[in-house]
Amino acid sequence: FKQMLQLPFDLLVDEDANVSKLYDTVPALMPFFTKRTTYLLDKSHKIMAVYENILSAEQHIKTMVEQVTRSSALLTG
Repeated sequence: FKQMLQLPFDLLVDEDANVSKLYDTVPALMPFFTKRTTYLLDKSHKIMAVYENILSAEQHIKTMVEQVTRSSALLTG
């Protein structure tokens, strides 16, 4: 999938939901689903931003782009 879409970042496949459980993205009442959650990590894998929204995938992208822009401005400004 990463190669097909030529993505410049790694993707995580969490078939057993181990990581989802660690990040608390498995709803208690619906354990067969996960919350739509996007994490922005720095080079050290420290979480820089989190966005949760089940309905709007586009808003995840917009929010993370804003966070990257804001973080870049803080580092250079």
